[in-house]
Amino acid sequence: MDKDTVKTYTSEKNRKIAETFAATKLRRQTQIPLTADLKVNYRSLNAIQRESLPMIFVEANRMKNFLLSEIDKGYTPKYPYEEPEEYITEEHLNYLKSLSSNLDAVAAKEENIKEDDGFDIFKAKPYEIDTIKYWTKGYMKKDSEYVEYKLKYLKTYGKKSVVDALQSNISGLHTLKKNGYKVGKIKYSSEYTSIEFKKKGFGFDVNVATGRARVQGVKWFKVYGIAQFKEFKQIDENYEMALGTLVRRGKDDYHLIVTVYVDKTKYLKYKKEKLESKKEVKEDEEIVGIDFGCETTFTLSTGEKIERYVEESEYLKNLQRKFHRTQKGSNNRRKLLLAIRHQYQKMEKQKNALAIEFVHELSLHHNVIVI
Repeated sequence: MDKDTVKTYTSEKNRKIAETFAATKLRRQTQIPLTADLKVNYRSLNAIQRESLPMIFVEANRMKNFLLSEIDKGYTPKYPYEEPEEYITEEHLNYLKSLSSNLDAVAAKEENIKEDDGFDIFKAKPYEIDTIKYWTKGYMKKDSEYVEYKLKYLKTYGKKSVVDALQSNISGLHTLKKNGYKVGKIKYSSEYTSIEFKKKGFGFDVNVATGRARVQGVKWFKVYGIAQFKEFKQIDENYEMALGTLVRRGKDDYHLIVTVYVDKTKYLKYKKEKLESKKEVKEDEEIVGIDFGCETTFTLSTGEKIERYVEESEYLKNLQRKFHRTQKGSNNRRKLLLAIRHQYQKMEKQKNALAIEFVHELSLHHNVIVI
């Protein structure tokens, strides 16, 4: 293949990408974004999926810290608490932009691979940033070694998410610094909690009919909350899935947050019809007032007292006591922190359920509620 042919192919491909981007940007002006929270059914995962899901976040965290260490090379502060004035520079931005562009090219290569019966795109060989370095037992700790590590679970779209997030953070600090604000250094992280997967069908996918989803690196898994897409279909039959964000909220608690675009006009019409349907004459039209108290959770103007509260469980209190006895930076402390976070999330869900139940009871018999 001669040089002229390569240039023609590149320019033709870039032209198509630019046209697609322009068409999408124009279409988004008439659309509105909505989100669907899909909870991963952890019990239905097989052994490979249970290993892959947490390791995606582990590798994303290692990759972010490795990139930060690469950026930090060559700068040694004169004083322990000196603000790193030379930290955010054009060189750093160019370095991250080059990584992002390389990953864009890799993603384009993967998209050009057509899926057939004998090929699984999730088994595609990772490109570019496939080897990093990390401290085995924490930064500069006793018996800790700085070793090479080959990324096995984090694929191209996940890598690109890490690079884009880091680039966005540094660009924001760079802009603040140019505007005269005092900025500091981006710190190393102990965990990574969310990874974006772009492009439905490649980075992520959701099968509404079977109630399953997938992300790059983890094959199809069952999810809860698929009924949310039925509502999207009622709003707009031609809704578009644009982004899938894999989130880790606690121990064995994973969610796929899917960003969906629907037509703005159809959405406003749907909301108006839904609001009008609720304005039906109720059996009891009296006005009721609510007072929030200390001894009693709610006191109605009718004199009725209602108790609605969620207490911390003994299990949570025991976890907190154990947590304060652990050593900072240890694996036991990290595991206990995840377990405590999971318990607080359960409490939050219980509070939300009680609030929804309480509001529903009041709205059944009263048209006007005064707080």
